[in-house]
Amino acid sequence: MRKVFLIIGLTIIVFLFSWKIAFSEVAKEWCIGLGNSVRSLDLPYGIENSLLVKVEGAKEKISSSDPDLFRAAINKLGAFKNEVTALRGKFLTENQADGILKQADMIIDLITNTTAQNVGSAGGLVEVSDPSSQIYGASVSIPPGALNEEKLITIVEEPSPAPMPTNLVPAGPSIRFGPEGTIFNEAVTIVVPYIEEGIDENNLGIYTFDNQAGIFKEVPVSGQDLEKNLLYAQVNHFSNFQVASKKKDGENLPYFHWTILINVTHPPGKMAHMNALVVHPECTNPNPEEFFCIPDKIESLKVTGPGGFSYDFLKADYWFDVCNKTINEFYGKDLPYHWYYAHKEIPQDMESGKYTFTMKVDNKEISIERHLKVKPLPMVDRSQVEICRVIDQDGTCLKWEPADLFEGVDINKPLKVRWKPIFYEGGIVYYQVRIQNWMGDPPFYRSQLTTETEITIPANYVNRLFMNNATYIMRIWAFDDMTTQNSHNRSNSMNIRFATGNLSFQASHIFEYARMIANNFPGDYKETLASARVRDGLSGRYLNNNEIDVFLKIPTNNDEIKLDGYTSPDFWKAFTGGPLPRGEYHFRAIFKDNPEKEVYLRDYYYKPRLLDIPNLVSPINLSTIDTLTPIFSWEPVEYAKTYELLVEKQEGDNWIRIFTKSWINGLEFKIPYGYLERGKHYRWRIRAYDSYNNGVVDSRSNSSWWYFKVKQNGM
Repeated sequence: MRKVFLIIGLTIIVFLFSWKIAFSEVAKEWCIGLGNSVRSLDLPYGIENSLLVKVEGAKEKISSSDPDLFRAAINKLGAFKNEVTALRGKFLTENQADGILKQADMIIDLITNTTAQNVGSAGGLVEVSDPSSQIYGASVSIPPGALNEEKLITIVEEPSPAPMPTNLVPAGPSIRFGPEGTIFNEAVTIVVPYIEEGIDENNLGIYTFDNQAGIFKEVPVSGQDLEKNLLYAQVNHFSNFQVASKKKDGENLPYFHWTILINVTHPPGKMAHMNALVVHPECTNPNPEEFFCIPDKIESLKVTGPGGFSYDFLKADYWFDVCNKTINEFYGKDLPYHWYYAHKEIPQDMESGKYTFTMKVDNKEISIERHLKVKPLPMVDRSQVEICRVIDQDGTCLKWEPADLFEGVDINKPLKVRWKPIFYEGGIVYYQVRIQNWMGDPPFYRSQLTTETEITIPANYVNRLFMNNATYIMRIWAFDDMTTQNSHNRSNSMNIRFATGNLSFQASHIFEYARMIANNFPGDYKETLASARVRDGLSGRYLNNNEIDVFLKIPTNNDEIKLDGYTSPDFWKAFTGGPLPRGEYHFRAIFKDNPEKEVYLRDYYYKPRLLDIPNLVSPINLSTIDTLTPIFSWEPVEYAKTYELLVEKQEGDNWIRIFTKSWINGLEFKIPYGYLERGKHYRWRIRAYDSYNNGVVDSRSNSSWWYFKVKQNGM
């Protein structure tokens, strides 16, 4: 091919932010993970210490940021491998030896395949010059003055942080330039190679994955070498970069930005965890009123795979409401895309193989494939998770105690948590701590993924996130990859329960739940209902209105209002009219004979809107039916995610509830045999909910009652 080299005259500076870290930091993280794997094996002290000394030695050499010392790090890891081989069959099982040898090889390969060179204020060129490398030709040119001090510049091929969206076709490997987080005083030029086979070279772009937004972003191309198959771009931050071509068709159709399919091990058993992030060009403008343009356009979305695996995403799986309850609190805005999220309980681990996500829009199908590698992750043992009781001025923990049922977390001090590492034959384990409100809301705190087995939440975060005299739930999650989009296997510990302030799980009253829900009833009656239940201790009896008072603080004016309604076991108050303002509502419960003994719980009231009244279809009002298993049906309600069917039987002048079915994802339900009787009178209604998760329902609506009779003598 003829050589064409173009440089666009106008320099465009692109700001690229990512949480990912430099090569040396990744290698150190992996060394920490390898050390944790050794610690998880409970080896005799002398053997464990000997192995850890070698791993620590390799980590120190890598930390030097001196390329000449990287060979010494490889030698340390080689000595580690020799010792592991000698211990095989004696102190290590075959699986244990294979597992930690694989992890050591991962670190060695990372060091070996990384191009590294120190560059200072004078500038310089770092390039991959090995013709056998998959990223041969990749380089970065740093002009004089771009750096104030010497830094180790690295270039390495690594898996893409997420699968490419379906509106793009990958045209080369994903390349990470490091160290990420480096800010250049002026633009540097990166060169990214591509593979020309099967692509249109006139329709190429460079893309990087923005972890904060969860999407790929295009980097303006400043030049192209058609003979050497290279693209050029000017940037002032490092990140992952990959060449891709744009699909010419389907420009006005939704596309997958990423999908996640994970084999999950959790306390109840096994689970398939499915995510699909769908973006439509018309919905990228960050205007909350436009976010709902996507659901009406997507006709169906499903995932299929080996062994007959199949799941049809329903409207109830649209997790926009749950996600944004947390996102909006911290970022002050919602997310301009459509996120499908689903769990499917399965009796065993998923099968490895190819899975396909397919959505149908305007009678057109858009698909993306994921190749799942199943190797189950063990769960972190809840009994081996600890919270620090005493912290000195230097931040060192002087006393650790079991975390489950821990009492007395001080919301004005740092919160330190540690756990025993798990052994994973499949590779390096990454951990994440998630904390949520007591009643099952989405996590309001997620730590960064780390190979460390201890985290510290700073005091200013603790004070902001936690309420005094309140209960919370924590879980330790384990991942097989440092990016959630590429994770194939996960696990999570059992619930770890802890309390702040003076609250006692045995001697205090504890909120079972507290929530705000907007209700819409027939007859133009609208209300926002505040309700709560309080127990005597962790699992004691419900406390009543003769023993305690429950109050609500409204965020707009900080007024505290008593919940003066009581229908055992619920304390409640109805605010008539339209929905109350969105925000964080605080509930407080006190003993009447001891007002200083108080506990708290909060509810994030995110969607202050009213759902329309459901329209019923069948059985028709005042009809007589001739079946004991009728199908109840109704029309869809806009923004409703799930429905609840209620059926009552007439007994004299009273109506008795005989059947309730909650969280129905469709528009009909067949009542099972055994509930209806011949010759009896019944009534039924439908409730619509704005979420499939009871802990995050913010609004619901109720249909009118429809009446029917079952024929006395049936066929």
